[in-house]
Amino acid sequence: MVCRSFLDERPAPVVLDTSVVINLNATGCADAILRALPNRCVVVEHVSLELQVGRRTGRGDADALAMLIEQKLVEHAQVGDTGMRHFTTLVTGSAAETLDDGEAGTIACAVEQGAVALVDERKAIRGRMWIPDHHGQWILDLIGAARAVGCRSLPKRFTVSSRPTPKCLRLAHL
Repeated sequence: MVCRSFLDERPAPVVLDTSVVINLNATGCADAILRALPNRCVVVEHVSLELQVGRRTGRGDADALAMLIEQKLVEHAQVGDTGMRHFTTLVTGSAAETLDDGEAGTIACAVEQGAVALVDERKAIRGRMWIPDHHGQWILDLIGAARAVGCRSLPKRFTVSSRPTPKCLRLAHL
């Protein structure tokens, strides 16, 4: 049996969210995991800053990330003007409807660079990660109609063209 991954077919970078970096570090073998990936991995400055906050409580994730960067297993990614516009829409509003800076920066960077965003989907399942209507068609174009139909977190009514477009759709399991 051959293990296949969608990453095998996509040379785009993988943008790691804060939660993903923490969980990767917790495995104790982050370097081996990252070496096994066919794609380069990047983090945005917002993720690094969130991890540095953890230093005050004795967490070592910022130092572990620094070591992964030093080993050239993870790189810093810059978010340009297009990404910053996406970032702003994701962090503007009430706390229940917005993302934290690390998640928003990760998604904004991925959108801007055509990359793969790795985020903690538990937050998406709880409904914290919402995509505005004007991004709905982009999501369908990105994942395809066949995958959209099989995506449990994507409202079925959105994949049927005869039904109205929902106010927003959840980004999970993409």
